[in-house]
Amino acid sequence: MIPWNTLKYLIGEVMYGGRVIDDFDRRIVNTYMDEYMGDFLFDTFQPFHFYVDDTVDYYVPEDGPKEAYQVNITDY
Repeated sequence: MIPWNTLKYLIGEVMYGGRVIDDFDRRIVNTYMDEYMGDFLFDTFQPFHFYVDDTVDYYVPEDGPKEAYQVNITDY
């Protein structure tokens, strides 16, 4: 199991903490952390897409060998 709360804290508070200047900024950072980090990223029944338009579809690829990931990256 991935420790999402720990990762959210490290990225949202530790890495960006110095750039967060008030409670409103902290709410925004926490909202992004909740939106983009969680077990839902790996849900096989409802795949998560980071960004989709007519030419691009960024998503977490299926489990597989390194070459499968390289092909997925170089497609864009």
